[in-house]
Amino acid sequence: MAKQTHLLILIEDDANDVLLFQKAIAKSGLDVELVVLRDGEKAIAYLAGDLDTNAALNPDLVLLDLKLPRKSGFEVLEWIKSHPNLHSTPVVILSSSKQTQDVDHAYKLGANSYLVKPTGFTELNKLISDLGSYWFEHNQTLKN
Repeated sequence: MAKQTHLLILIEDDANDVLLFQKAIAKSGLDVELVVLRDGEKAIAYLAGDLDTNAALNPDLVLLDLKLPRKSGFEVLEWIKSHPNLHSTPVVILSSSKQTQDVDHAYKLGANSYLVKPTGFTELNKLISDLGSYWFEHNQTLKN
């Protein structure tokens, strides 16, 4: 069976977090096409197909920060979960917020998981590995 490339959307405005995430993905060995979107409006436009792009609009996983410019992560999450073609797309919140109200609100809007951003590169590598094994391997097995 051929190895499948997975489309992973990272919606994150912090350039340092994006760089660390890209390095962790490269180190993980996961077969992932990573698309980075840096604000909520661009994320919605990309997922709606409004941007001039040939990219697939059915990501295998969306990693979403909550604190974004132009539209919040909550607004993006609500839009994804209300969109007929994307509502079943797994969305994992990856935020620095540990506030109970943020966690509760994210789950009420349909988040599939809520993870606090790791503080170190070793922890980020572990998180990427865990995400890969669960969201890409386990869920792909369930789809087939």
